[in-house]
Amino acid sequence: MIIDRIENAHLYYGIGTRFSSALDCLKNEDWLAKESAVLEDGKVTISVGDYVSKPEADCNTEAHSTVADIHYSIQGTEVIGYCDRSNATPKQGSDLSAETIYFETPELNYFKLLPGMFCIMLPEDVHRAKIMNGNPEDCRKAIVKVSLL
Repeated sequence: MIIDRIENAHLYYGIGTRFSSALDCLKNEDWLAKESAVLEDGKVTISVGDYVSKPEADCNTEAHSTVADIHYSIQGTEVIGYCDRSNATPKQGSDLSAETIYFETPELNYFKLLPGMFCIMLPEDVHRAKIMNGNPEDCRKAIVKVSLL
């Protein structure tokens, strides 16, 4: 997992062209006005959502199979918990071949995603997002799905 500020996005362009396209787009577009983007022949999708952060118990714990997530905070602060997939147990009955797999609550590490920050979650990064930082807060965030296939 990577956590940084968007002005440092160029430091991660070497991960691959899909990541560099996504990070460059996040850095250079007006995401207060823009709602979505499709890049790299559909291998990178960006969608923007507005929501209110919530208590941790109300948030899903998940990981993905074939995509990386990039979370980019536009407005508001949220807390994100994460751990390595090897330290998490899929929920009973989960389809382990699905793109999104939900997990029982593992022991997580936490960080605050502040406006102007992004994080990259790879398939081994189990994560729980949208957690309130003390009190519920109006948030706007871009979620990028980067195909790894």
